[in-house]
Amino acid sequence: MEKSTRGTIKVADKDVSQLPKHFIPHFRRRIGMVFQDPMLLNDLSVIENVALPMKLAGLDHKALTYQANEALECVDLLDKANEIPSTLSTGECQRIGLARSIALKPKILLADEPTGNLDPELSEKIFKLLMQFNESGTTVLVATHDTHLIKRFDYKRIRLNQGLIV
Repeated sequence: MEKSTRGTIKVADKDVSQLPKHFIPHFRRRIGMVFQDPMLLNDLSVIENVALPMKLAGLDHKALTYQANEALECVDLLDKANEIPSTLSTGECQRIGLARSIALKPKILLADEPTGNLDPELSEKIFKLLMQFNESGTTVLVATHDTHLIKRFDYKRIRLNQGLIV
């Protein structure tokens, strides 16, 4: 999303700052993003929100419908497929954002404060879903300030202080 100002960023042994500009959109399809605010479009249904990245990637209607349904099933929201996001709870919207991020089956999933607006019970549910994706082969990187939550899970943790690894 941003150009590096110094240093290198390597993903799958590729220095992303050296990628040709025309290749970046293709490369980004391998990376799922989950944000604190899922940024759903309220003029689209839940299934249309989940399918949008696949539509933009050029998947045919049959494939994107199948994968969107599969992603919604993973987050236990298939029954909300035809709803409008503004009618759903914050936790449901966060899970829809998660479904959208995994629908293209990314190799890497980046989550920036994915539980920031959620109560402790929903936060744990989101983290358990992230663990499931990791166990199925997706590399998951989560940025969070919720140290109590993250300590409950047995995964490698990296602590940053003013941009430096401590």
